[in-house]
Amino acid sequence: MFKAVQSFDIPEAIWPTLGRKLFNRFGELLNSIALSHSNLHVFDSANLVPLTPALPRTSGISGDWINEIHLTKAGYEKVSLEWSKDIQFVLP
Repeated sequence: MFKAVQSFDIPEAIWPTLGRKLFNRFGELLNSIALSHSNLHVFDSANLVPLTPALPRTSGISGDWINEIHLTKAGYEKVSLEWSKDIQFVLP
């Protein structure tokens, strides 16, 4: 997303808000697709797992993140605990 916000001269102050809105809209799209397909299940980690966000302008480990995409081991553990609960409702 970094290249896109820079190329469109989007003020840095709104990058976090824009990122959250795009991520939420993508989640809504995935959930709407899952509702029309009984064999497709979406785990909504964004709303179920309280991850600690990285501090702005960090390039290394910050919060529960190694970088903009990958979680730390502790971050993955947080997600896996909630995901395992969700899987129990889906699998026989």
